[in-house]
Amino acid sequence: MKMLIPVWNLRISPVFDVAKIARIYELYESGHTKTESIDIEADTLDMKFENIRQFEVTHIICGAISNQALILASEFNISVVPSICGDVNKVSNAWLNGSLEKDESFFMPAKLCPKRNQLDINQANRCSRKRRTKCS
Repeated sequence: MKMLIPVWNLRISPVFDVAKIARIYELYESGHTKTESIDIEADTLDMKFENIRQFEVTHIICGAISNQALILASEFNISVVPSICGDVNKVSNAWLNGSLEKDESFFMPAKLCPKRNQLDINQANRCSRKRRTKCS
């Protein structure tokens, strides 16, 4: 299994679509992992996914991601865990030990607040402040 995390300043890149660098984590059945940094900069999303496909990535963990990128990931049979933020090493460790999607400290505020999809942005902002003001 191989997981890709787009990186910016040792944190998850805020927007997958424009990320230039990523880390790939390969998890072996023995429990060992291998980490590799790669260049994912491309002129188009199609080209970005063609480059990623060469590394046989099965999962992407990212912050924001466009619908077009989600569709392309699906076409390449890549599972995407969006709306994640934080230190790359902490996020990768959480993913490797199975706790990433259970730990709200890695969630972007929009993922925490169901009201973000409603028109009342003031209510959504209150929801974010109540739960957490920044990503760990």
